[in-house]
Amino acid sequence: MSKYNEWRLSLIGVLFSLLTLGTSCANEDKPIDEPVLKGIISSYNEYDGAMLDFTEADMEKAGFTLGDVVSITIDDKTFIIPYYDGYYSRGGELLLVAYPSYPSICFTASNTGLPMELKGLVGHAVTVRMKEKGGCLNVQEAMTMTYSNDRPMLAP
Repeated sequence: MSKYNEWRLSLIGVLFSLLTLGTSCANEDKPIDEPVLKGIISSYNEYDGAMLDFTEADMEKAGFTLGDVVSITIDDKTFIIPYYDGYYSRGGELLLVAYPSYPSICFTASNTGLPMELKGLVGHAVTVRMKEKGGCLNVQEAMTMTYSNDRPMLAP
């Protein structure tokens, strides 16, 4: 290979690297539009659910709606879970719930309460992020129709 071809290939490699770097850096300055809500675990309810320090109205204001799939991070653990207004999942499955009689949002496991490693974390930071907008909306809508205002919701 001639010196000219080696030099040309080196130049192409440098240009490619600069373009890649420029492209990745350009995206870092864009604001993130995904819904995010940060708070703490304020207490535990009688069913061993972690009560967060924000409400359904706070979730709505941040861009979340019932039926979304969210990620919740507590300390360094992240869970991908549905966000419902009732306990519309199998026993033991994690969910974020805006149960009508609760004063705030609850992170829990349906009908069992949280596992031992997720108890006793009052004051720990919590971050909720959008994972899939409306990802469980069909379940939320079906269960809302099944358990309407004239019938009791599924109990924790």
